[in-house]
Order: sequence, then structure tokens, then C-alpha cells
Amino acid sequence: MNKFRRFIALSDVALRNCFRSLLWAVAVGFRRLLGSTVGSTRSLYGASAQALTDSLQRRARRSSTTVLDRLSARSFTPLLLTLARAPAALVILGLSSSVVFATMAPTSQTVAEPFARVDWGDRVQTWNNEVEVFALRITQGYGVRHDVAMEFSPWILEAAKRQQLEPELLAGLVITESSFRKNVTSPVGAIGPAQVRPELWSQFCGTGELTDPAENIYCGAQILAYYKDRCGAEDCALQAYNIGPYSRKLKAGQRYVTKVARWRDTLVNIRL
Repeated sequence: MNKFRRFIALSDVALRNCFRSLLWAVAVGFRRLLGSTVGSTRSLYGASAQALTDSLQRRARRSSTTVLDRLSARSFTPLLLTLARAPAALVILGLSSSVVFATMAPTSQTVAEPFARVDWGDRVQTWNNEVEVFALRITQGYGVRHDVAMEFSPWILEAAKRQQLEPELLAGLVITESSFRKNVTSPVGAIGPAQVRPELWSQFCGTGELTDPAENIYCGAQILAYYKDRCGAEDCALQAYNIGPYSRKLKAGQRYVTKVARWRDTLVNIRL
């Protein structure tokens, strides 16, 4: 009896090790798949997606490790004892599995449909074309140097897409706030192309790198989208962005709204 229990215990350890190895292989494959996917996303959408992709990878690593530990900690002893006491169960289980797999096996008339493949090359080319066209519009509409426009174009397009804003509106905000300058600082401490005040908005935007122009523009887009959801109107959002949601300087706010709208319309009306 002692030999039998020793055999069951050793078998339990061996099965748990095999099961853990199998789960670990699945987890590693999932992480690599996620890494290749977010890597392609980073190359497609630029450096400002770095924080998002790193967060996804860290979350996947923590989740897969927790699940792996919980599953591999399960004991197989009750299963081994049951199978040892009822050998016929193994035979029945094997026959049932054979029938199921035989039923699921594809026949000569079954044609397996291939997985849909994403052509990242075409997407990157489309994105590059969109960036170049928008940069040309900025150069013609605002008189900005082409190299500067090419630098700002992907930042504005990405931020506008992710916050569901018009890129022309966001470009109008940037030209109004900073004239496409990256290192400008206002008397009240607002910095960067979108003139964001770090002490007010760093935590809201989830970044401490507002001196980075890409992060600065994206934070500005987040703030504008927040005010737009809160106000329900674009003019109200722009006014709150400039003077604050509770300010009584309504004339100054209206002048700001008119100026941004004029810059936006200039960009919209350009035909290349």
C-alpha cells in the first residue's frame, strides 16, 4: 500500500511539472504574439504609443503568470486515484476521444478557410501618405517649414484619431497656442505646443513628460476632448481650454474660439 501511495505521489508531481511546462509554453507564445502586435502598432503610430504598449505587455505578463501559478498548483492525486481504481474509465475515455476527434476531422470535401492576414506594409504606407499630405496642408495653410510640418503631422493626426477630434481643429489649436514651437513657455507656466500646465494636467493625462512635444499634443487633445464631452459643444470646449470652465472672461474666450476656428477653416479649405 505504501508503494502504491508513493507511486501516486510521484505521478502527481510529474503530471504537475508537465502541466506547468505546457502552460508556460502557451503563456510565452501569447506574450510573443502580443509583443509582435504592439511592436507593429508602435512602428505604425509612432513613439507616443510607447506607454500604452508597455502597459499592455506588463499586464499580460502579470495575468499569465498568476493564471499559470494557480493552475499548476492543482493536485492530480484525486484524478490518479480515480483512474487507478477504475481502469475501465481510461479505456472508455480513450474510445470517446477517438470518436470525437474522428468526427471533428475534416473530410475530403471540407476546405479549411485561411486566417485573415493583415498587410502591415500597406497600412504603414497608407499612414505615411496621410502624414505627408497633412504636412503639406500645414505648410501651405500656415506657412510652417516643411520639415517642422512633417514632424508635427503624425503627432496631431494620431492624437486627433485617438480622441475622436478633427485633426484640422487640433492643428488650429496648436498654431494658436504656440505657432508650432516645441519649447515655448507662457507666463502662467503652460508649456509645449499645446500650452499645457503640468501642475494641472500631468496626472489627468497620465504622463510626466509634457516637455515631450508628442506627449504634450496628445495631452492637449485629451483635455479638449474632455471639455467637449463635458460641454457638449466644440466652441464651449475651446473656450474652457483657453480660460478655464469657470472663468468669467467670456470675451477673451470668444476671441480664442474665433481664432482657432479661422485657422481650422484655413486648413480645411486647402486643396492639394
